[in-house]
Amino acid sequence: MTTKQFKTRNSKLDYLLESNKASSNNKYSQASIKSFLETLTKEHAANLTLTNKAVADSEKTCKDTTGKVDKLLSDIKNFMVDFCTSSECNTASTNTTINNYVSTIQSKKVALTKIHSEIQTNNSEFQTSISSKIEKLQYDLALENKIMDELAVKIEKVKVLSVNLSHANS
Repeated sequence: MTTKQFKTRNSKLDYLLESNKASSNNKYSQASIKSFLETLTKEHAANLTLTNKAVADSEKTCKDTTGKVDKLLSDIKNFMVDFCTSSECNTASTNTTINNYVSTIQSKKVALTKIHSEIQTNNSEFQTSISSKIEKLQYDLALENKIMDELAVKIEKVKVLSVNLSHANS
C-alpha cells in the first residue's frame, strides 16, 4: 500500500469517526465503521498477499541471480586458472625459444668471429706473400736493368769493335 493510499484511508476513517460522533443513529455509525474496518482489513490482507507474493518472487529472483552470479564467478575463476596456466606455459615456451635463439646466435657469432679471424690471418699472409713477390719482382727488375745496362755497354763495345774491324778490313 502506498503512502497516498494510507493517507486517503486515514482521512476516510477520520471522517467516519467524526460523522459517528455527530450522528444521532449510533447503530448506523457503528455499522459504517465496522464495514469500513472489514473493507480495510480485506484490502490490507489482499495487500499483504500481494506483498508476500512480491517478496517470494523477489526472493526467487535473488536466488536465481545468486546462482547465476555464483556460476559466473566459478566460470571466471576457471577461466583465470586456465589463462594463468596457458600464460605460464606460453611464457615458459617463449623463454625456451628465446634462450635457444640466443644460444644459436651466440654460436653463430663465435663461428663468424672465428671466420673473421681466419680471414684476417689469411689476408695478412696474402698481403705478406704479395709484398714478398713484389719485392722479388722489384729485385729481379733491378737485376735485369743492371744486366741490360751491362749488355748495352757490351753491345756498344761490340759495335765500336765491329766498326773498327770493318775499317781495318777495308
